[in-house]
Amino acid sequence: MARASGAPAGVRAAVIDGLLEVDLGPRVRAGFTTTRFNLALAAGVAALRAAWGTPLALADQVHGATVAWVTRPGPAATAGPSGLVELARVGAVRAGPDALAGAGPVGPGAGGLDGAGVSVYPACDALAAGVDGAGVSVYPACDALVAGVDGIGLVIRTADCVPVLLADPSAALVAAVHAGWRGLMAGVVNAALGALQSRGARHVRAAIGPAICADHYQVGQDLAAAAAQAGHSVSRGPDGTAHLDVAASVRAQLEAGGARIVADLRECTAESARLFSWRARRDTGRQAALIALT
Repeated sequence: MARASGAPAGVRAAVIDGLLEVDLGPRVRAGFTTTRFNLALAAGVAALRAAWGTPLALADQVHGATVAWVTRPGPAATAGPSGLVELARVGAVRAGPDALAGAGPVGPGAGGLDGAGVSVYPACDALAAGVDGAGVSVYPACDALVAGVDGIGLVIRTADCVPVLLADPSAALVAAVHAGWRGLMAGVVNAALGALQSRGARHVRAAIGPAICADHYQVGQDLAAAAAQAGHSVSRGPDGTAHLDVAASVRAQLEAGGARIVADLRECTAESARLFSWRARRDTGRQAALIALT
């Protein structure tokens, strides 16, 4: 269903046109974009970078459950082939069958990150070729970004999938999560929560952004059966068609994982003219969810 009139709880007054800002606590900036910024285009990424005002770390999503740590660059960090400055290295935590499919480590070993099971990946500036100006790095093969340093905006992109922003201000940790049905089934929400908790987060706050609602998200019988067996929210339409409520399932996972949901926009991408929707209108545009420590 579409969002009710009036601003939802936890939503701040707009500072940037086209950004629905949410309150996740002190020292945290967070929000969800509208069609004002098209993150499917290099120009849209550059416009968001300019409006946000800090460097951006952009996840190149694979619809799995890989969590990437974003850290400050070392003194040897240099500009990549596209002329964009690498901001950080990525420690990718394998958390599902889709994690790092076809990717291999191209940087040094994982010493100093999380030890066994973690590889170090540099930001792939080549993927960001065409973005105007420095300050954007792309992190390949991941669906969640986690950071404990300030001044870097973590960005994931959606059209109908569920965007989730997480923060524990007291632990100085933030995360941006992309949760479609594949990520939901693979456990991306739990993987992101676990990554934060492994670094000391104990009071995680969550914001859930616009996503397609169950009324407009019909799925096949096989997926419906698998999702129901896994405990996710599946309903039946009057004609017997199966509908998956990814957002409701994400809410349940967040709450079960100990997060406190402080903002939940509940705005359906299929019903809102200010949001992109692939399912409803075959929009090729993408909106962003972004978060940063300040």
